[in-house]
Amino acid sequence: MASLQPLLAPYLPAHMRHRAAQHHATPQSAQVAKAKQDLVEDQRFANRMDRLKGDFYNAWLDYRGLSAILEEAVHGTGAEAGSERFRTVLAANLHTVNKYYHTSIKSLSEEADRLVQMREDGIPLEHSKADFIKEINRLVQYCTMNYIGVLKIVEKRNQYLIPLGSPEMHMTEFLLEQHFVKRYRLYDLEAFAESLNHPLYGWQSGKVIGKATPQNALSLEMGTPRPVHSLENDWANYT
Repeated sequence: MASLQPLLAPYLPAHMRHRAAQHHATPQSAQVAKAKQDLVEDQRFANRMDRLKGDFYNAWLDYRGLSAILEEAVHGTGAEAGSERFRTVLAANLHTVNKYYHTSIKSLSEEADRLVQMREDGIPLEHSKADFIKEINRLVQYCTMNYIGVLKIVEKRNQYLIPLGSPEMHMTEFLLEQHFVKRYRLYDLEAFAESLNHPLYGWQSGKVIGKATPQNALSLEMGTPRPVHSLENDWANYT
């Protein structure tokens, strides 16, 4: 006797139709569905990056360009050539992102010095402070999105090329050494932006503990000496 479920399916509640479809789905159809969902999520992320790039399009990770290299590897150039080209372009992209990060840090540091001088001269900071904080937040978003973008594109590379015989590409440890990921100087500037809401000389009422600058604002906020990091190489090769 034939099952009545296909005949009854249009009349079942939505959650029961979904459960029935899952029950009859084959492993292959599940894989196809997951692949389609991955493609939608990938396109959504690429679109978001495009919206955020603004006038600094070439300073961002070229997510679409790297994706195109993977497509070409699968459909023509092969895993070995595609992997080598992907690695070369990704390295160039990381250099570009690091360079833009340091250029932005330099500009923000100069603006921070100007804000300190304005405070010493008694000049109101309202508009200048708002612009400064906006640029800090923009750079935080830039670093975060590029970090996520690298992780996603390397994961995509492994999904595309490992089945073709290419060895897995490991990126996490190397990525954590990139300056736009470590962001030591940006942490200082974030703390300095917070210090603009407090008295110039120290943060404790009635107790002078030092003038807030980008170099010491993090220490004032934490109430401890500034952690010693290997900052002397932060500008190496990116000036």
